[in-house]
Amino acid sequence: LTVMMDGMPATTNVRYVDPGVTIVEFAGRMHTGTNLTTIEDGLMKLIREDGVRKMVLDLANLERIDSAAIGVLVMCVGEMGRQGGQIRLAGPKGMV
Repeated sequence: LTVMMDGMPATTNVRYVDPGVTIVEFAGRMHTGTNLTTIEDGLMKLIREDGVRKMVLDLANLERIDSAAIGVLVMCVGEMGRQGGQIRLAGPKGMV
């Protein structure tokens, strides 16, 4: 997934580890105005089209996230559950 975050190109890395486990690494800021639709579309593609059923969202390098971005992640968690899979969060920081 390649998205614009705060007007700067940023790459959201997707890694496939262990059988059936996909790690999505976020960096920078994720908030209203950072093209959340692109992030949502990319995550939904992994779930719906690519058949990912075990996903880890690595938030360790995420500097800031707002309620709109959290809403996108919650929607993805819901879709993953409907598809019979699970999403886990890794490395979230305190206040965002």
